[in-house]
Amino acid sequence: MTSELVSRLEAASQKIANVQEQAEHYLESVNAVLEEAHQSFADSVKSTLREGNKAFHSELGEAVEVLGRQPGVGRPAPNMEAEYREWMVDFGDSDLPFVARQFGISFGDSG
Repeated sequence: MTSELVSRLEAASQKIANVQEQAEHYLESVNAVLEEAHQSFADSVKSTLREGNKAFHSELGEAVEVLGRQPGVGRPAPNMEAEYREWMVDFGDSDLPFVARQFGISFGDSG
């Protein structure tokens, strides 16, 4: 009886060792896939950020060049009528005109 029990324990132990080895190989392959996916993701993020940053700086450079050539671009002309200096902006539940006060124009009694 004892030798039969020892044989069964040895067989079970061998099966456990085989399963453990299979699990190790499986986890190594999962780890390799995760490493590859992580590297691919990192490369994609780096590439996307590089392209976005390049486009941003290109657009910014062009805008600065325009402002350098035309510093008054986007600003109202000095003698422009008040209705051309007002813009509709969201304010609460209604749109109110915003007047470019920096050009000395006021709206109504708001001063």
